[in-house]
Amino acid sequence: MIVLLAYFHYLALALGFTGVFLRGRELRKLLSNPSHGTKDLLLADNLWGVATLLWVITGALRVFGPYAKGQEYYFHNHWFYLKMALFGLVVLLEIYPMLTFIKWRILRKKITAKDFPQIRVLKRINHVEAAITGILPFVAAVMARGRFI
Repeated sequence: MIVLLAYFHYLALALGFTGVFLRGRELRKLLSNPSHGTKDLLLADNLWGVATLLWVITGALRVFGPYAKGQEYYFHNHWFYLKMALFGLVVLLEIYPMLTFIKWRILRKKITAKDFPQIRVLKRINHVEAAITGILPFVAAVMARGRFI
């Protein structure tokens, strides 16, 4: 069980990074061609959302369940708090894109040139989220090793 839990936690990273990368690519396509449509963008966003849910579930089980090192290990590791702060920052940054994409899904919105400022903001947020997602495995590796070097 411990191995499967770790596997799904790492798989979430691969899915999440792929989702955020593809979402950024689709936002870039929308900026260059508003008639491109949002179907692929919303599929990439779904992948990002599934990965985030998988991260939260497997992470909570690793910290609070009997399947990994347990609360004592994590709560006494300052790298764990950095990892959680970075993940929390991603969650906070994701509020605006999440609400926007939910609205687009409901309205089945067709993007026009007037949406460009909003798309640019979404693209910037996506870049920051991708960067943080790229940093998280480094922090996790340092956390697991117990030291930076």
